[in-house]
Amino acid sequence: MANRPGAALALHGMDVVFNPSASHFAFGKLEVRKRFVREGSRAFGVNYVYANLPGNEAGRVIYDGGALIATGGKLVATGPRFSFADFQLASAVVDVEATRMSQARSQTSGHDRKI
Repeated sequence: MANRPGAALALHGMDVVFNPSASHFAFGKLEVRKRFVREGSRAFGVNYVYANLPGNEAGRVIYDGGALIATGGKLVATGPRFSFADFQLASAVVDVEATRMSQARSQTSGHDRKI
């Protein structure tokens, strides 16, 4: 997607980008989401947290829930999907200082981030 909001946040020095979503379920879509989150964390040089809406809309649209956390282009946590629980939790430990150092290196070396 061109002009992703995370790009502007990254340029302002954000450490973590939170992406709440209401993306409906489709077969194979989880792999697309994983790639999206990994690439966002790598391209923007941030820790990236994606959380999807759980539930359904009058039985017509299913939202599978789930959360994804990535840092440095690597997926570090995946939350459960398709649950009837009141809430689900996914967690990961990320190194914010390492993220900041990586951002500083990319800015001082003259390399532009692919945004």
